[in-house]
Amino acid sequence: MKRLLPFFMAVFMMFGTVSASIAADNAEITSTVPPIVIAVTENSVVLAPIIGYEYKMGDGEWQTRNLFMGLEPLTKYVFYQRDTETGIVSESTSVWTDKPVAEAPPPPEIDYYGAYNVFLVYTPGYEYKMDDGEWQSSAKFKSDFSREHRYYQRVAESGANYVSESSEALVYKLDKLPARDIIVDNDMLEPVFLTEVIGCYYFYIESDYYDNNLEYQFSIDREEWKKYLYFGNLDPDTEYTIYVRRTPNAAYYPSEEKVFYTFRTKTLLNASKNSKTSPNLKMKSDTTVEIYDLVGVKDYILTDADGNTVKGWQSSCVFTDLSPDTEYMIFGRNQSTDYYMGGITKPLVFKTLKPGETYEPYEPGKITISDIGIVSLSGSKEPGDPIRVSFSNLSSSVDKSKLRYEWYRNGVKLEGVTRQTCTTTIDDLGCSFTVKVYYDELTEYIESCRYDVNDYILGDVNGDLKINLTDAAMTLKHIAKWNVDGFNEKTADYKRDGFVNLRDVSKMLQTIAGWKG
Repeated sequence: MKRLLPFFMAVFMMFGTVSASIAADNAEITSTVPPIVIAVTENSVVLAPIIGYEYKMGDGEWQTRNLFMGLEPLTKYVFYQRDTETGIVSESTSVWTDKPVAEAPPPPEIDYYGAYNVFLVYTPGYEYKMDDGEWQSSAKFKSDFSREHRYYQRVAESGANYVSESSEALVYKLDKLPARDIIVDNDMLEPVFLTEVIGCYYFYIESDYYDNNLEYQFSIDREEWKKYLYFGNLDPDTEYTIYVRRTPNAAYYPSEEKVFYTFRTKTLLNASKNSKTSPNLKMKSDTTVEIYDLVGVKDYILTDADGNTVKGWQSSCVFTDLSPDTEYMIFGRNQSTDYYMGGITKPLVFKTLKPGETYEPYEPGKITISDIGIVSLSGSKEPGDPIRVSFSNLSSSVDKSKLRYEWYRNGVKLEGVTRQTCTTTIDDLGCSFTVKVYYDELTEYIESCRYDVNDYILGDVNGDLKINLTDAAMTLKHIAKWNVDGFNEKTADYKRDGFVNLRDVSKMLQTIAGWKG
């Protein structure tokens, strides 16, 4: 609009509405003075109006109007004026018409897009914008799959034209992209073979790689997908197939699922092999069995002699409607099926009474070996540190002073070691310990799982079974990026924080100096 103001003013002057029109005073304006241009557009030129003068363009006809229209943009034109009374023609005036305003283009089109960027169809000389953003020369915008966006284009200003109005909006919502295919090979499976945990009712792979990698999802039924390789509520002695796919997100559809791994759950007998406890009979008849309600045991299952389920899991300690003179097994478990660490007890193998046969009833308050619960060993596993016996589910009726301990080192009984704590020495490097716990006059016992002492000494980086200045010096060289022969990075991590640094050297020096703590 501002560019057209001079044009409108000139037209206004041309029709004589401006009282200050230029007078043809020979004292001020001579006939040889060229025309004065007062307004130019892309298709018109307005000359200064002078009373008594007429005008022409190039070789055209003379006219009294000072307005010339229908011109071509960016074109050079020559104008003359003359005194109508004398007929004397002035010198010429040359002028270029202005550039035009470009026409608004149609809405843009999507050329292609990916997970990160959207590319509109690019036209040289155009500008683009998304929603209420700024105009830009690039046709690239950041991808957003969450909602619709409005895309615009316009002709940018150039030497040939002024900027156009904006196009209509292209309203577009990005469709998700097909996920990349997935390849299941030995490299992908390698962590599985080191960390799989299989029970009767669960399967679990403990792996930092898969736990922290959100790129993959896993499923057994191909309906419920999860990022962790844990599956519960399975059936014993059953083969399952795990499928894997790339995880869908805002930008990607899920990939086609592939077979990742196949496994078979354990039978009840296989799952209970490492257990140290089993239920105990409380009373029985030819059709009924009642057992001790073991502390920490959630429920029980009854099977036949081959391990086939006869009565499913129940919280009650009583099984009824059994067949007389028949062998059965009862297993207990201390967690629900959806928790992978749920333990299966050793089976209680028994035979129901023959019809009419009687059984000695349970004696209330009598201590049995099952009251001891589960025995475990704990400690730092460093040679020279103590190993301590711990109890889980120890009955409150047990008199701890009546507990007796037998310690074993690499399967050989340690004579004279009868306390709850056993202290190791440097000679126990890499050795395995177990303990048998007896109670009072009972001949049965509870045995712990194996406890392995480390086969190295923290701080002993050169493997000479001592911590001295040589170890500290080698660690300093390692920190300084030297190549140190015989250096053990695992033992150099004295602070056990996953790094080898000056803090480890400081602790070595404190140990050498005899400091405590």
